[in-house]
Amino acid sequence: GGGDGDSALTDPPALPFPGVRENPLETIARLSSQLKSARSEVERRDAVLVQVSSAIEEARDQKNDMERKYEKAKTTLKRAIREHSQEIEKMANEKAKATLKSLTHEHSQEVEEMSRQHEQDKDMIKTEHRQIQQEKEWELQEIQTQRAE
Repeated sequence: GGGDGDSALTDPPALPFPGVRENPLETIARLSSQLKSARSEVERRDAVLVQVSSAIEEARDQKNDMERKYEKAKTTLKRAIREHSQEIEKMANEKAKATLKSLTHEHSQEVEEMSRQHEQDKDMIKTEHRQIQQEKEWELQEIQTQRAE
């Protein structure tokens, strides 16, 4: 404190002028007034304490509230990051699948093309073989015809 009210608690009971006797009624009145001012000082300090402790409580509540909000935000952020990475993974998987599908498709087309080519080559060889065979037969017939003449 340090104000006027503080003196009521700290000063010794005020004595009358030295050598002057105080009558009992004055003594009672003086002490009673000192007691009153001491009591009101105590009440004033109590009121201040109540204010301070309620301010402390309010600050504690705000701190707890902020901590709750912080934890909630942290959880939300973690969930968002997890969902985002799952989304990225899903997209990567789908892209990989699509790429694989297209490669498989290209590959099977190439295989089909190659086997078609192979069939054509076989047909050509068969045809050439038949032609050669036929030519040989004609030559043989010609030779036989010549011999017969």
